[in-house]
Amino acid sequence: MAFQINGQTVINNSRVASSMTGIPSLAHAETTWNGSYINFGGFGSYAAGEVNFVTESIQPYGFTDFNNLYISITPNLISNAGSTFGGNVTLDLKGNVGGDAWTIIPSSHAVTIYTRVIIAMRKANDGLHIETWLTPSNFSSSYSAELNLQDARWLTPDNVFDGPSESFNSIVIDWPSWGGGTNMNLVHDVRWR
Repeated sequence: MAFQINGQTVINNSRVASSMTGIPSLAHAETTWNGSYINFGGFGSYAAGEVNFVTESIQPYGFTDFNNLYISITPNLISNAGSTFGGNVTLDLKGNVGGDAWTIIPSSHAVTIYTRVIIAMRKANDGLHIETWLTPSNFSSSYSAELNLQDARWLTPDNVFDGPSESFNSIVIDWPSWGGGTNMNLVHDVRWR
């Protein structure tokens, strides 16, 4: 069944939200996911460094066009014996008026091929809610991943993310040296809507 307002069809016979016209693009965002990924390191080439999501074009432009953003980080280790990083792995929201950084993998945490990091960002109630999750140390299952909450933050007000001079406009993950050698690749899979 179609629905019209002033002679213009706003819902067509398919009755799906994506067929609606004349409404903001974010109204469609609940059904449309965008995504990208980047690899950091590799066989014989892992070295300390950073992944800047804005310079790598793997985040919403200007850090504004999203309601939900998920980052999944999975290591691809040549050996799954595990090792630790030489320092804390940190997530840093950087911007033109400052930043906010915190640990997503502690330096004491043994990382294996089964380690998973999930970072969830949600806009709500004039703020940005961020949670970071991590599998237990030396986690060893490829079937499902048990996740422990590492950190939860509430950044406010939301208008710092919605204007041309938003305070936070880049996501950066700093990767320190790793005790397992140079054979490691870290896949950063980013999804937003």
